[in-house]
Amino acid sequence: MSDRVLETSPTSPLAPRVFQITACVTFALGVVLHLTRLALGLDRLIKEFLTPPVDIAFGVLILVAAIAGSMSWRRYTGSRAGRIVYGFIMFMLLVSVPIHLRALLTWSTDYVRAFPPWYSAVEVPMFLALSYLVTRLKFD
Repeated sequence: MSDRVLETSPTSPLAPRVFQITACVTFALGVVLHLTRLALGLDRLIKEFLTPPVDIAFGVLILVAAIAGSMSWRRYTGSRAGRIVYGFIMFMLLVSVPIHLRALLTWSTDYVRAFPPWYSAVEVPMFLALSYLVTRLKFD
């Protein structure tokens, strides 16, 4: 009986829209942060832009996108290739949650020093693409 309840229980009709908006904004903000690092340098990024409160707020936004994306998984109606993209988007979001919310415990964003500058150069075009692709995902 519980399987039948799970099959017929609708997920929130808002979840796919919340997912698309929050994921798109998340990736766009990721582009801004990584471009800021490349343009102004790591020390200035940490001191002026990626402060613990900003990182925590960013982590919460990512968490909302990840939860809404998980709730929307069964509502996806697009192609197999789109499902793979969706899976990669979810992977990126889920991995990012603890990275950005760790500032809650450490009150520091010095963890970004572990990432070399080329990482930001790779993230910028990837996040731009993901920000666009998340808007192309189809849900019922």
